[in-house]
Amino acid sequence: MTVKTIALSLAASCLFTCAVAHSHDPSEQEDPKRGDAAASEWELSFGTSQLFSSGFLEDDQQGETLPTTSALFISEYFFSKRWGFVALFNLPLTPERTLRNGEVISRFAAPTLAAGLEWTPLSWDVREASRLEVQFALMGGAVLAPSGRFFPLSALRLHLLQNEGFALYVGTAFAFRLDTLALIYGIGHRF
Repeated sequence: MTVKTIALSLAASCLFTCAVAHSHDPSEQEDPKRGDAAASEWELSFGTSQLFSSGFLEDDQQGETLPTTSALFISEYFFSKRWGFVALFNLPLTPERTLRNGEVISRFAAPTLAAGLEWTPLSWDVREASRLEVQFALMGGAVLAPSGRFFPLSALRLHLLQNEGFALYVGTAFAFRLDTLALIYGIGHRF
């Protein structure tokens, strides 16, 4: 199973789930004594991503690509409870590495910048103090290197938000022209 097949399967299952599931109605009035952070407009997050690239050694099928660890910085602006603008900066902390014939081959991993729209189709109240959200984003991105390649990016994550503003997330993202799948996780604060 290829990376593209996995990413497309995840995206299709998310869209199917969103189409048939019942979600929390974000137009409902929130209880003012709860101090609900979901009504806030900004969220800043710091996280980590594990990048799995399938295109590092396209001409050599004997190599095994190792994941690239990177720091992930995300800024979000919510203009409604379901829609927002998201921007991210991904800074690789290790080079792209491939194991071939017992030898590790390294190549520079360039940072990337992406921005686009975020949609929250599903959300559930968890106890009285937090909310679990399913978030989907479509973005355009660029590799910050002399090649300057542009790429579309889709992301899907589970986002747990406490009423005080603290947030945790875990998910996946796929950069289509780069053939890179990323596992993402981190913490944030909504204010």
